[in-house]
Amino acid sequence: MGSFGVQVEAEKMLNAVFLPFISKSHLIFVVDIARLFAIHGVDVTIITTPSNASIFQTSIDRDSSRGRSIRTHVIKFPQVPGLPQGMESFNADTPNEIRSKIYQGLMVLQEQFKQLFRDMKPDFIVTDMFYPWSVDIADELGIPRLICIGGSYFAHSAMNSIEVFAPHEKVNSNSETFLLPGLPHKVEMTRLQLPDWLRAPNNYTYLMKMIKESERKSYGSLFDSYYEIEGTYEDHYKTAMGTKSWGVGPVSLWVNQDDSDKAGRGNGKEEDEEEEDGVLKWLDSKEDDSVLYVSFGSMN
Repeated sequence: MGSFGVQVEAEKMLNAVFLPFISKSHLIFVVDIARLFAIHGVDVTIITTPSNASIFQTSIDRDSSRGRSIRTHVIKFPQVPGLPQGMESFNADTPNEIRSKIYQGLMVLQEQFKQLFRDMKPDFIVTDMFYPWSVDIADELGIPRLICIGGSYFAHSAMNSIEVFAPHEKVNSNSETFLLPGLPHKVEMTRLQLPDWLRAPNNYTYLMKMIKESERKSYGSLFDSYYEIEGTYEDHYKTAMGTKSWGVGPVSLWVNQDDSDKAGRGNGKEEDEEEEDGVLKWLDSKEDDSVLYVSFGSMN
């Protein structure tokens, strides 16, 4: 489990409540971490809504049948005018008007989430980065909150450099390069390579500031990374942020241990061998260095 471990006394099983976010990439990431904790002897409850539960429930049922103490607590998603029934999560192609309505429902659920934390009385909570308010309910209950952060240590170290030193404000054009101060390596960028919210303040800038403040008040952060691949930036990030952090990845590899696990992850299906062979044959037909792979994986 990387460099992060949970020591559980024989006479008392630690009780943890996990709250994943409602976009699939964040949802699966936090659920996989919850399953990882259950593998290591923690009693785990995952709070979510019906549609989101359907994405991962097969994996939870399978883990439970293996003797792990893990379950899902489902709460009804509120009715929002104009929001189709069962629409409880979003991704990159969700229309903005639908996304805003899902956020409305999520705001309604916030108080229910808080009350569930009070009622369940966990030893600690683990929540997605997009629930910055959860650090305050953890403080109210006198328990630790761990924050799950999407992305790599390198990316977040780079963002921190931009926010602290603002080197993009010291160049004269969008195409002029600037150095990201304080990083272990020489990294140069241009303004146009920055996300919009770092170039000019907007609502997302405010949200990211809240997330960062909540991270500093949390017990520590969890990344789907591992020391062997970016240990230099894990060390740098902990020093720059002044916080505890653990790379617990690659979580998918740790918790999905056989074909049934992999097939059930995120409403997945068994790989179509014929389709896979077709892709490989197509790649084999191309000359070396002639294929460009582009991954559009983030709403940012």
